[in-house]
Amino acid sequence: VTLGSIGVGTQALVARRYGEGQFEACGKVLNNALLLSLLVSIPLTVAVYVCAEPLFHLINSDPEVIALGIPYIRVRVLGMLFFALLISYRGFFNGLGKTHVFMTVGIVINVWNALADYVLIFGLGPIPAYGVVGASMATTSAHILGGALFMVWSCKAAYRKPFHCYQRPLIKKEITKQIFRISWPTAIENSSVLGSYLFFEIIIGSMSTVALAASHICVQLYSFAFMPSFGFGYAAATLVGQSLGRKKPEDVQRYAWGTVKMALGTISIFSVVFLTFPELVLSIFTRDQPIIDAGIWALRIISVSMLLDSIGIILTHVLYGAGSTRWPMMVHSSFAVVLFISFAWVFGVLAGGGLTGAWIGHLLYICCYSSAVAFQIRKGKWKEIIV
Repeated sequence: VTLGSIGVGTQALVARRYGEGQFEACGKVLNNALLLSLLVSIPLTVAVYVCAEPLFHLINSDPEVIALGIPYIRVRVLGMLFFALLISYRGFFNGLGKTHVFMTVGIVINVWNALADYVLIFGLGPIPAYGVVGASMATTSAHILGGALFMVWSCKAAYRKPFHCYQRPLIKKEITKQIFRISWPTAIENSSVLGSYLFFEIIIGSMSTVALAASHICVQLYSFAFMPSFGFGYAAATLVGQSLGRKKPEDVQRYAWGTVKMALGTISIFSVVFLTFPELVLSIFTRDQPIIDAGIWALRIISVSMLLDSIGIILTHVLYGAGSTRWPMMVHSSFAVVLFISFAWVFGVLAGGGLTGAWIGHLLYICCYSSAVAFQIRKGKWKEIIV
């Protein structure tokens, strides 16, 4: 979450400089984003590697889980630096509007990850089977590959010449501060939201094992179905940032709501399927009828909330593109921590609504935040932010 936020600041600054026609400045942003990634990821890697054992003992007492989990985490964090570089490069290329670069690299590293998983988990020829650790080794190697591919791509003449990537002076303290200033609120926002979902799972787990299993499937389906919203959100952030750089703030509202309409057209396909055939969808993941029965109405509620969430995600990225990250941090974090958890507890536990009631609470939280961010977009003051 912390490392992922660096991409937000990178994309906002690159898009703004690109819109202003300051192409060399775009390369300077990339240089400083890579430096910031190093400064953040190296101490995090050391901290997680050293603290892996006591942390596992704190959250799980199963000796088998601990024995498998500690080496998995320690190998996994060795790729944290390369993951941070991936995020910085993604912000750079997305800010330029070259989203196909991240798509291409993403496809390559995911295919590599799948193949490496098979080989390193089960073994092949002279390569021994590493089991669970093999999965971690595969993911780490995929991130290393991705970082290398991005570096090679950024050195192509089409990017090296106009943007002067990696040319001296590599570091400008003012740019690094700008990236950090835009990025850190996003790290807090995302940490708060993810934390609220953890508490949501704890609330569901207090109901029954069946409810928790059904909710887990629903969360996975929900996460998969609204992924297109992030793609549209990245596009909206770039269009907004470049428009503000070109001194055309009148275009940003059109881009914001136009992107929302396109995203809703895509997400509505999943929404209709979840609403109409919830039992069929759930049966793909489990044959346990009690779990399917428990998740039917939860998935129907999700079919509505995912549309509202899509609006919130895209409009939040519109604010990101303008460099406005503090408002989402304050509002989204407070809504997630206070409203989401409270609504889920009240409707799911106190009112006796069970799993369905908890997801109704989630729907109300999403409705509140999406309405709030839509109102913020309509006000338009965020268009005046200077980055």
